Amino acid sequence: MFGAAEESPGNWLVTGMNLRAAAARLDWRKAPVREEEASVGFMAVYRMLLGLAFENILKGVITLARLQTGQRPPLPPECLHHSLAKLASRSECAMLALSAQEIALLDNITPFVEWAGKYPLPKKQKDYRGGFHTSSYEHDAEVALWDRLTGVLAEHAWVMKGGPERLGGKRLHVNKEKRGVS
Repeated sequence: MFGAAEESPGNWLVTGMNLRAAAARLDWRKAPVREEEASVGFMAVYRMLLGLAFENILKGVITLARLQTGQRPPLPPECLHHSLAKLASRSECAMLALSAQEIALLDNITPFVEWAGKYPLPKKQKDYRGGFHTSSYEHDAEVALWDRLTGVLAEHAWVMKGGPERLGGKRLHVNKEKRGVS
């Protein structure tokens, strides 16, 4: 039921984890392109999937914060975009205690979600910025940030069972250890 999904920050977490797992299979440091594959590299697709995973975590945190304070809708229309830095800068994400460096890291992933992982060029030349990871440090920083943010959401998230609360549904809290979140 849509109402139950809307009231489930854990659904954002689970979807983010699925996207992160898919990205990990394309991680350029662990799984380079094989000769038989018709590709020169998967880095842009890896970063697109990772960016989508972060987007889900941030939207899950926003949903969590809004539900905890009784705000409706759980995910407001002004959050229906892919700008990770804008999502991360919202007041609902204060619990994440993101540094300016971490927000900049998220901002660097946004083009991959918007276009770079899907298309060769953006719609406008001004939006074109090339590049993949500038260093192994950037890759490692993204992975560390992922681990930290999923841990925060996993500590508080739930999935609704039996419909939304207003119709008698119950909250099932996400068990961090069983999902392998570090």
